[in-house]
Amino acid sequence: MPKQPTAYYRPRSIDEALHLLRQPNTVPLAGGTTLLATEEGIDSAVVDLQDAGLNALSWADDGRLLRLGAMVRLADLDEFLAPLTGHQGGAALLRQAIGRAGPNTYRHAATVGGIVATRLPDSELLPALLVVDATVSLRLPAPETISLGAYPAVADRPPG
Repeated sequence: MPKQPTAYYRPRSIDEALHLLRQPNTVPLAGGTTLLATEEGIDSAVVDLQDAGLNALSWADDGRLLRLGAMVRLADLDEFLAPLTGHQGGAALLRQAIGRAGPNTYRHAATVGGIVATRLPDSELLPALLVVDATVSLRLPAPETISLGAYPAVADRPPG
């Protein structure tokens, strides 16, 4: 039988989530696809990020820049980009990668941030994000924005 989380938290803000994640043996929970895929389960506390305000999708810089929160589900990103179906470029590439991500049930649960954070080796979304020169905005230990290509080195740093 899979292990159950030792505690469950559902913060209402990024600051509250960060406070909880600083506690020992505590991990973030995005869409839950990685957690559900393990037979072992999880034996730490989880911080469910659904209500922390990380699901925004918007255009910036006169439509040249797409801003999306870590909790944006793949299906929501695909729907947001759908009006650009006839266009070539980054939107088309991202939609193709999302379509290949897995079944519809997976795309409705999996989050962009979860895929980036877990660095899934078979993800087609990660290389697509690299091609469109995606950046990642981090808040640990201090706010910074880095290229997605530089993210693994930062992710391996111990939290501040």
